Amino acid sequence: MQSSNRLPKAEPKSGALICIDRSESPAIAALPQQLHNPSHVEAPRMFTLRHNILVRAPIARCFALSSSVAIVERELGMHPVEGRTGGLVTAGDTVRWEGMQLGFFNYHVSIIVPETWNPPHFFQDRMIAGRFRSFEHDHRFSEITGGTLLEDKVRFTMPLGGAGRLVGRFVLVPHILGLMRRRFNLLKRLAETGEWRDYIPE
Repeated sequence: MQSSNRLPKAEPKSGALICIDRSESPAIAALPQQLHNPSHVEAPRMFTLRHNILVRAPIARCFALSSSVAIVERELGMHPVEGRTGGLVTAGDTVRWEGMQLGFFNYHVSIIVPETWNPPHFFQDRMIAGRFRSFEHDHRFSEITGGTLLEDKVRFTMPLGGAGRLVGRFVLVPHILGLMRRRFNLLKRLAETGEWRDYIPE
């Protein structure tokens, strides 16, 4: 299904939507891009979290900040130890993250999927090793009236059957959504002030 190239005229409000579905079904794909408040539950297999925010800054700046390893490290609280450990990620880069999450040691190895790399509009990072059964994070950027609309979508599945899904729904969904919100708030502050220069090479 192809998304429309028409840009929204009204300024969207930032918000989030939580879905739990069997797959990326046509019904989920058809959900509006201008998101509102949580939540909506489809079915108990794949978790889909969406969040967006309007940033009053150029799209290229927002894209570059979103690809900064240092900004992810600052908000995630985990550290890059292998692969791309600094600067800005690009197509094909891998990063191994290690650190404490929810009181446990965690690791997460992701790749910037080459075929999704489309600056300054879109890229996806995908888990290639870690605690999840699967994990994908879409980053979408659209120029609209008043600035740039940042839209994130995280899809993940859990191991361990029903027990894993319970942990996903009641522990990881609120945790990851909180990370998404804090990251967007940080990106907005950096992009709208002179602080962005600390992360983007001149």
